[in-house]
Amino acid sequence: MEYLNLKIKRFVFFLLVSCGGAFSAQAQIDSLKCNLVHTGTFAYRNDSLQSILIVRKKNRQEEHNKATNTLTKYRVKWLSGCSYRLKQTWSNSRQQRKQNGSTSVVVINRADKDGYQFTCRCENETDRAKYSGIVYRIE
Repeated sequence: MEYLNLKIKRFVFFLLVSCGGAFSAQAQIDSLKCNLVHTGTFAYRNDSLQSILIVRKKNRQEEHNKATNTLTKYRVKWLSGCSYRLKQTWSNSRQQRKQNGSTSVVVINRADKDGYQFTCRCENETDRAKYSGIVYRIE
């Protein structure tokens, strides 16, 4: 009986190690896909269904709302291959300037050459909501 228990334990250990490697490989593939959207020109719709243009280069991001003629600038800090922190640094909108210094953490849930799905958690004092959506690549 003890011999059988030892064989079962070894088999379970083998399964756990095998599955762990598969999950690790999947995470690595997803991270490589996320690299496709670290820079570029993108667009998404905000809560008011207005189209927002995003231009992201290196550690900077600009968002332009053409409907309100609002330009907002952010500093980008990549926390991992698929998550980053946005810190608002400037806006031409008086209302939006109140959020200067606020941060949000964006997690990319799925990415490919055409864009990405995200979840965003705001960390500023007035809004601690969680948002999700789809961002489409334009260029």
